[in-house]
Amino acid sequence: MKYQTEIVKKDPVTINGQFGVYSFVAKLNKQKKTGVADTKIVQLKILCGGQTLVHYDYGWVVGHKFISLYQPLVEHLDEMKVKKV
Repeated sequence: MKYQTEIVKKDPVTINGQFGVYSFVAKLNKQKKTGVADTKIVQLKILCGGQTLVHYDYGWVVGHKFISLYQPLVEHLDEMKVKKV
């Protein structure tokens, strides 16, 4: 799946993007892997048509069962290299 991403803030790293019909917002912890599935993603929201399907905010709020939806995105974001400003 092809991801369109835009880094909108560097501290903390905040990324907005789209993949398919879904949009997302993610915040990454640059130092530790303490987020979703032991990754750098400490906050993640995936939406479709304005409806929140997945919401992780230092713990699951909703959508933890949609692993096939968020897992590829989480892997992609965790591998991203964010250049220092």
